[in-house]
Amino acid sequence: KTSSVYYNLGNTHYRLNSLASAILNYERAHRISPNDDDVNANLRLANSKITDKMEVVPELFLKRWWNSFLLLLSVQSWSVVGVLSLILGFVGLVIYLFSYSVELKRFSFYSGLLLIFLGICFVSFAGAEESYLQSHKEAVVFNGIVNVKSAPDVKQKTLMIIHEGTKVRVIEPRENWLKVELPNGNIGWVEAAALQLI
Repeated sequence: KTSSVYYNLGNTHYRLNSLASAILNYERAHRISPNDDDVNANLRLANSKITDKMEVVPELFLKRWWNSFLLLLSVQSWSVVGVLSLILGFVGLVIYLFSYSVELKRFSFYSGLLLIFLGICFVSFAGAEESYLQSHKEAVVFNGIVNVKSAPDVKQKTLMIIHEGTKVRVIEPRENWLKVELPNGNIGWVEAAALQLI
């Protein structure tokens, strides 16, 4: 599905007061198009309506900057820009090999090398973003009220209660349970059926 499909699904669910479904679809649209102003505005609006207002644990500046940089473009966009740069770089080197003009040779040689270097960087960024997204699995709470347990068992102590629409990071799956990290950094176990992966 495309970003616009998820965005429109999010809008529909938001109008139907299905907050968790709206947030889930806005988050999916955001993953595909992280710089879409409409998606980001609607995601912020939907998040402002959820019950759980947790203070987000701040990330280290460099880590936050690097992740924000990677998410400037989607994996597909980094890949396309990278491949195009590589192709243009090799074209520049071919022009260098067959050109008789000294100035054109110099320009095409340095341009070709620069474009190949940038192409390798862009493809590397695509790989780094894909790795980040795979290791950074997130989910949205779909049940109205969810007990966060100290261990993957309903009989274990309830550490806290979270509500519909809250986004969590999935750390580890175990049978019908997921170990999750909440936005405030707290960690616990919730039943997998209560969440939908983004």
